[in-house]
Amino acid sequence: MILAGSFALTYAIWLIVPNHDGEPLYSGASQAVVWYFLALGIQSLTMTFPFSQAMSVSRRTFFIGTTGLFAVVALVVSVLYYLLGLVEVATGG
Repeated sequence: MILAGSFALTYAIWLIVPNHDGEPLYSGASQAVVWYFLALGIQSLTMTFPFSQAMSVSRRTFFIGTTGLFAVVALVVSVLYYLLGLVEVATGG
């Protein structure tokens, strides 16, 4: 959803701004996922850590669980970017 939203916003801007040079246009829209997960990581600590302590979860278990979750999410996002890169190469950009 984040990739689709950032792509749509970038594409809308590219339709508004003319490209007279004919050079390819580049954006940083693919970084939207990285910045989103940075904010999500910070929020996971500040919002769920006190709850985990109230539930008598050890700090070690909280750390392992949170790190494990984000490792899985990073793997999924990496595979998605890899597959989208293959599509880009196959279609010539």
